[in-house]
Amino acid sequence: MTTRVLHIPAKSLNEARVIAHAVDAGRVPCLGQYLDAERAEVAAGAMSATHRVEHAVYPIIMVDGVSDDGRIRVAKLADGIGQAVAAFLIVIGGSYLVGLGTLL
Repeated sequence: MTTRVLHIPAKSLNEARVIAHAVDAGRVPCLGQYLDAERAEVAAGAMSATHRVEHAVYPIIMVDGVSDDGRIRVAKLADGIGQAVAAFLIVIGGSYLVGLGTLL
């Protein structure tokens, strides 16, 4: 099991979680400041000065497919496969059941 801690400078914990999930999914590049707490503190100070809104560093723990808030990424894939199988069974199996019903 692999564990990775991302140090996300953000305005709130929810914003930090969104950024961490985007980094983990590959939609946002993983900046060096996300991997180093000291660089994240410097970035948070710069962001606070630039935006005039207090930013803090939130450590978000990403564990082998599970994040700190309990979401499991694999469930999306399994759910999509399950929906495809169910649709296939309804279309194919349903037509056989209708045909069998006409014979009886």
